[in-house]
Amino acid sequence: MVVFDHTHCFVEEDLDAGLAGDQFVCDPQIYGAFPEFLPMLTERALRQACQLITRVDVGTIMEIIAAVPVSWGPGLGTRQRWAELIFERGKRVEEYLFARLVPQMQMGV
Repeated sequence: MVVFDHTHCFVEEDLDAGLAGDQFVCDPQIYGAFPEFLPMLTERALRQACQLITRVDVGTIMEIIAAVPVSWGPGLGTRQRWAELIFERGKRVEEYLFARLVPQMQMGV
């Protein structure tokens, strides 16, 4: 078994402090778009993925976050804020993906 700490997927500092602003939602970076993967992406696949992401509601996100053990520290307020930010980020994924990836695909990069 390998443990992977996903904390830094959301913020670089303490989770409570990092979720206080909206930098996570407004971050235009695309994580995981490695050059090796780009030839496998299509505009159609990206559109389908974005549609699936926008169907995820805050309740589903809260269920996932609720699986984080209480002993790990995020209190209820932090968990709610975390869910809201993930939901808001999800609504912007298409905007960020298409601004960065589709022009590259159209250029054959």
